[in-house]
Amino acid sequence: MINEADTEFLNNTDYDMAYEKLFMPEIYDDCFNYTTGKAFAISNEQLAKVFARLNLSNKKVLTVGSSGDQAINAILRGSKDITIIDANIFARYFIEYKLAVIKIFDFKTFNEIFIKHDFFEWHIYAKISHLLSPQVKQFWDTLMLDLDTDSYSSSFNARAIKDKMLMIDHNDRHSKFYRNEKTYNMLQQLLNQGNITIQFITAEFSKFPTVLKCKYDFIYLSNIYDYYAHNRHSFSKIVDMLYERNLNPNGKIVANYDFDRGSSFAPSHLGKHKITTKEILRYSHGAQIKDTAWIIIKPRIKHSTISKQM
Repeated sequence: MINEADTEFLNNTDYDMAYEKLFMPEIYDDCFNYTTGKAFAISNEQLAKVFARLNLSNKKVLTVGSSGDQAINAILRGSKDITIIDANIFARYFIEYKLAVIKIFDFKTFNEIFIKHDFFEWHIYAKISHLLSPQVKQFWDTLMLDLDTDSYSSSFNARAIKDKMLMIDHNDRHSKFYRNEKTYNMLQQLLNQGNITIQFITAEFSKFPTVLKCKYDFIYLSNIYDYYAHNRHSFSKIVDMLYERNLNPNGKIVANYDFDRGSSFAPSHLGKHKITTKEILRYSHGAQIKDTAWIIIKPRIKHSTISKQM
C-alpha cells in the first residue's frame, strides 16, 4: 500500500531532502513528526520472550515496523499474513532490504554484515536487489548511486547512514534468529517458500484506526506509549478504537513494551480494557532488569444455546 506521503517521497529525486525528512530525528512537521525520527536496525526489545508460546499459524498479525524484528518473530511463530505499519517511511525500505539479505546469505555472513555495518555496500546490494519490490528497488538504486563515492563531504553518504540513520548495536540482538543458526535457517526457509504476505502501511499512530481496514488476531504496538507521555488519554483512546475495529475475538494487543520496569508499574486498565502483564527478564552488565509487556485480550464470542421445548 502506497499512501500520499510515500508517493511524494518516491517522486522526489533530491536525496538531501530525503535525508532530512527521513533520517534526522530533529526534523518534525505535520507529515514526519516525532515518531518518524529513527529507523532501528535491531530491536532492543526481548521479542523472543514476548512471542514465546504464541501460536500464530493462520493468524493475521499487525505490528509496528522499525527494525522488522517484530514481523520476523511473528513469521517464526507461524504467521503468513502480516501488516507492518510505521510512521517512518524508511521502515519499509530497510525491512525489505533486511529480509532480502536473510533470504540470500547464510547465518555467519548475515551476522558479519551487521557487526561490520556493511549493509549498504555495493557487493551486498548487487546480490539482493532483484528481491526488492519495484518502489523499494527504485529507492535503493538511486541511493546506491549517491553512495558510490569516496567523498564524505556530502551531508548524505555512507557514513551519514551509519552515524545518523541507524542505531545499530549488535549487542541488542535479542531475537533468536540472530543468535541461533538453526532458527536462522528455519527463518530463511520460511521466507524463501514465498507464501508469506507482508503489507506495508505508512501512518502515524493517531491514524492507525483510520487507515486500517482489516481485523487482526495479534497487534503489537511496541513502545509507542513512550511517545505519548504528553497525552496518555489520546493513546488509550486509539487503543480502544483498535480493539473495537481491528481486533478479532480471542485476539491480543501488546499495547506497550515497558523498558526497565516490572509489572507493579503497569496500570490495571488502559482505556476501557484490563491489562494483563508479562514480565520479561534481561541482563545488562551483569545486572538483572525487568521489562514488562502490557497485554489486552479480547474475549471469544459466546454462543448462546437455546433449548427447544418438546
